[in-house]
Amino acid sequence: MPTDTEIAIQGCGIVTPFAAGPACDVLSRAGLPPQPPESGYWPVPDSTLDRYPSLDDELKRERAGWIAAAALLYACEDARLSLDQFKPDRICLVIGCTFSGQLGMLQFADEVRQQSARFVSPIHFPQTVGNYVAGALSRAFKIQGPNLTVADGPTSGLSAVRTACDLLAEDAADVAIAGGAETLSDTIVRGLTAGPHRGPGAPAPAEGACLYVLRRADRIDATHSRAIITTWSNDGSAAPDSYSVAARVGFSFAAESAMRLAAAIQSVEPDLVRTVVHTGNGSTGQTMVVRVHA
Repeated sequence: MPTDTEIAIQGCGIVTPFAAGPACDVLSRAGLPPQPPESGYWPVPDSTLDRYPSLDDELKRERAGWIAAAALLYACEDARLSLDQFKPDRICLVIGCTFSGQLGMLQFADEVRQQSARFVSPIHFPQTVGNYVAGALSRAFKIQGPNLTVADGPTSGLSAVRTACDLLAEDAADVAIAGGAETLSDTIVRGLTAGPHRGPGAPAPAEGACLYVLRRADRIDATHSRAIITTWSNDGSAAPDSYSVAARVGFSFAAESAMRLAAAIQSVEPDLVRTVVHTGNGSTGQTMVVRVHA
């Protein structure tokens, strides 16, 4: 839903197996461990996630929630703000997850198969709910405004950002946390590591999260922003073009579709308007951003 309201990106936090922190730092790093993991999957090291030992134990029982929580805190650090500055009912949270609870369902079903339903911990049952990650984050950070999960296939992360823009434009919140948390495909692993693996085989998929701190641009000092989102659309009207990150990179999962917005902002010249178009499972849309001078 395009509007005349401009939305400021104040901060962005990224968590990957290879680097974690503000987007500008993560996207400028490169390098891999010496050998690919035997599992064929790059997990985020627990040492990265344990940087915040005070995080609620509920988040640590679900990988996507734990990773998203770390990305949220990095995004707030990047924005130089604390959620405590806002009334809890004026903070909104929108998380994009490609699989939206399906991994929790599979884990729960596997535990039932192995142990029978009588012996499966009831703690694991809530993880089968599609909105579990957003709900767990809201409880941990005392977010009482709108909280929801967007499951829009591979474009879920960017769709979550657009949904948060809608909520801010409608004055449903003063600040929004939005982005994606889930698997990264081997395509973006190649980009994050700036080259081929030092080892046999092709790049493996990985865990990751990318979250933004968003606010209405007319209510803050724009010089404290990374970029301004001027137009956004979920109506499926956009088509890939030469300015499209997706047109060059290809298929994406929830976390990396959000990450590509950060990559576009990072790569363009100051003041250049950029169209970021993502396609997947028949879903298309566009987001226009203007980079702000540092």
